[in-house]
Amino acid sequence: MNLNRYHRYINLRDRPDRDILCKEELKSIGISNPQRYNAFKTKDGIVGCGMSHLSVLQIAKDEKMPYILICEDDVVFKDHMKMLEKLDNLKDEVWDVILLGGNMFQPYSIHSDDAYRIHKCFTTTAYIVREHYYDKLIECWQPALQQLVKTGNREYSLDVVWHKLQEKDTWLLIKPLQVYQRPGQSDIENRNTDYRHLMLSEKK
Repeated sequence: MNLNRYHRYINLRDRPDRDILCKEELKSIGISNPQRYNAFKTKDGIVGCGMSHLSVLQIAKDEKMPYILICEDDVVFKDHMKMLEKLDNLKDEVWDVILLGGNMFQPYSIHSDDAYRIHKCFTTTAYIVREHYYDKLIECWQPALQQLVKTGNREYSLDVVWHKLQEKDTWLLIKPLQVYQRPGQSDIENRNTDYRHLMLSEKK
C-alpha cells in the first residue's frame, strides 16, 4: 500500500503538540510528508471529530483515492515494523476496512495471523478504507452526524454507528493489537485519558 500518498491525519490548530508527535509517528511507518487535515473545532468535541472524519473521507472520494489511511493526531504505533509487515500481508486480501487499532468486543474471530475479523470495535484512531466502500461509510455517517448535532447522544458517534456495517461487511483489525491512543488531554472529553489498557487488550 502506498500510504505515503494516500493518507490524512486530523489535527486541531490549537494542538501543535499533537501535530508534532503525530508527524513523528507517521514517519515511522514510511510516510515521509504527513498530510494534515485541519480539524473542525466545535463546542462539543465529538461533533467536530465526526465532521472531520466525514470530510476527509469525502476528500478521498473526490480525489478518487484507491484507499485512504485516516489517523487521529494521538495515534501511537507500538511496533511500526510489525505494523507495516501486517499491512503488506493483507493488501491483496478481500476487505472493506482495516482498523490499525481499536477497542474490540465479542463477537470477533481470527481472520489470519495478521488480523481479526471484527463485528463490534470502537475508536477511529487509525483505519484504512477502500475506495469501493467510501459511499457506504459516508451514507452511514452523514445521518448519524446530523442526529449527533441535534441530540448530543453519543449513540450517534461514528465509532458506534459503524457497528452495523461491521456486522455484515469485511472489517479487519490488525493482530496482535499494535496501535493505541497517546495518553493525555482529550479535546473531546475535556479531561486526561489513558485507554492503553483497552486498546491493547485482546481478552474481552
